[in-house]
Amino acid sequence: MIDVKYNNILVATIGNVADIEIGKQFSSNPLDPLQYGLFRLQQGEILQRHIHKVRSRLKEHKTIEFIYIVSGELETTFYTLEKIEFAQRILKAGDFAMLYDGGHGFKVLKQNTTFIEIKNGQYTSTELDKEKF
Repeated sequence: MIDVKYNNILVATIGNVADIEIGKQFSSNPLDPLQYGLFRLQQGEILQRHIHKVRSRLKEHKTIEFIYIVSGELETTFYTLEKIEFAQRILKAGDFAMLYDGGHGFKVLKQNTTFIEIKNGQYTSTELDKEKF
């Protein structure tokens, strides 16, 4: 996994599904409003059945996004909060990225690039959630 940082601020974490180690690991910060776990389990293992409880959680927070590249390539550019470009990475099939802070932009490099984006809610509108630049 690769951490993308600017001035010691974690902007993103990038990894690939091929690099997931055997077992269960939650790599994200447990205080973040969106977290991810990486699982490589053996046949016959059981994940205990469960129900998620309703409980008080963070109320105000930035949107954090998790993207998974299914196919194709996506050039990802990272920006500081001051909108200054500081890094680029090309994400390919099997890559994933957790986008924590700063800004980001994408350029599709291959036809029919397919990816899945997951983000914390509640998402209401682009105008309320994003500042485009």
